[in-house]
Amino acid sequence: MIDIFTYLDYRAYLRDLYAEKKSKSKAFTYRYLAKETGLKSTGFFTWILQGKRNLSPHMVLKFSEVFKLTKKESAYFELLVRYNQAKSHEAKKQCFDKIASLKRGTAKLVNPEQYEFYEKWYYSAIRELLGIRPFQEDYNQLAKALIPHITPAEAKKAIDLLDKLGFIIRDDQNSWVRKDATLSTGDSWKSLSIAHYQMQAMELGKQAMDRFSKSDRDISTMTLSCSETTYGLIKEKLKEIRQELAELVKADQNPEGVFQCNFQLFPLTGTKNIAKPRAVRK
Repeated sequence: MIDIFTYLDYRAYLRDLYAEKKSKSKAFTYRYLAKETGLKSTGFFTWILQGKRNLSPHMVLKFSEVFKLTKKESAYFELLVRYNQAKSHEAKKQCFDKIASLKRGTAKLVNPEQYEFYEKWYYSAIRELLGIRPFQEDYNQLAKALIPHITPAEAKKAIDLLDKLGFIIRDDQNSWVRKDATLSTGDSWKSLSIAHYQMQAMELGKQAMDRFSKSDRDISTMTLSCSETTYGLIKEKLKEIRQELAELVKADQNPEGVFQCNFQLFPLTGTKNIAKPRAVRK
């Protein structure tokens, strides 16, 4: 079954949904769709899929009825149309915020008892890789698939841990695959394991400067001066960007690789309400 909540592009959703309906009933044709929705011609649906025509609010309701969408699916479909057809950044952002609120809760929260997952950077990398390529016990190949490479023993330990934590499962071909599309610690977490994972991720980012050519990476820096109010707004903006990226990758129907994306924001000078930095042990 086509799940609308995995899409951010309503045209891609309509294309896949129509193909599914057509595979189940030969009577579900462009002509039938045009008749039931009141489209001007059978070719109008093709123009919609190609982005040459947009859907009006009235047509959104008609398509929801013809495709027999539930109330929640219809609301989400309407938001997708508004999001894709928005003409301003502000309108697009408002739609995205509503889309995110409808989808909130789809990410599996990592419990504190499962924070062992964050002890090594390659645990999460292998979990993501299994969302693309099912794994069948070739630990040497799995170890070499990561950049930088790890050892086969480390790859096996990763699979054993992911299995123990319930983050991967066996499919019908007895291959290991990712269980949940998205994991999250939530907004409030306190763990040395997660802090250690973040430091590993930043170290990988530093190594990427030498490991990859400029065309294969995107690393930039900014030094800003602003008020604490604006500083807080920047933090919120970064949170919004993380959420939007999460939705984009969930909607990706053809993932081809695993990537690391880091965000860093920290003071370079003291301010009246930001505490002094903690002492660093040497």
